[in-house]
Amino acid sequence: METKNLLGGCGEASLLNVMGSDLSIINAARVSFASASEEFGEREAKLLRFLAKHRHTSPFEHCTLQFYCRVPLFVARQHMRHRTWSYNEISRRYTSARLEVYRPNMLMQQDAVRRQCSAGEIEEPDLPFELLDRAISTSLDSYQRLIDSGVSREQARMVLPCSTFTEYVATVNLHNLGHFLRLRLKSDAQFEIRMLAEAMKEMAQAHFPETFKAWDELGILNG
Repeated sequence: METKNLLGGCGEASLLNVMGSDLSIINAARVSFASASEEFGEREAKLLRFLAKHRHTSPFEHCTLQFYCRVPLFVARQHMRHRTWSYNEISRRYTSARLEVYRPNMLMQQDAVRRQCSAGEIEEPDLPFELLDRAISTSLDSYQRLIDSGVSREQARMVLPCSTFTEYVATVNLHNLGHFLRLRLKSDAQFEIRMLAEAMKEMAQAHFPETFKAWDELGILNG
């Protein structure tokens, strides 16, 4: 299992399982002609590039990757907007274990044009950080006091902030991983999910080097 710590302390990601290879993509395509290749060579690289360039996506769907992710809740919710993935997540109904909260290294300003984005680092962050730290401390203290008072975990969890780390297993086929990366590697993606996407790309391309080479040369991951 390969694990990547995400830059900025915003979590970690691991590649748990991989099914398939660049050659699997080629043979999925060539089954149409009742043929197959035993090795990946120049002809196979040319075909893979043709498939990627002309968006013949189904051969890429026969390869799958399974990741473990530990990220803040707000990052997980962005990730889970990608509904072609399969997810299983830790439940705070069942456990209070490994209850930790993400604190960013910097606080960003709101972008005046792109309403969903941040723009640049806040110039005077002392008070905002103080407010953030106070809110997190209050939330965690309230959660523990509710638990100690006999309140169930499924109700006590309501006070936990969305910066609380969550853990989940996420499985996706290679084509849909590419779609995720195309969106979440963009400069206007939120920093934390961009770090998750970069880690996933680095781990995945080690198993599918020819696919990522074709995607990069064709600019597919750049939109």
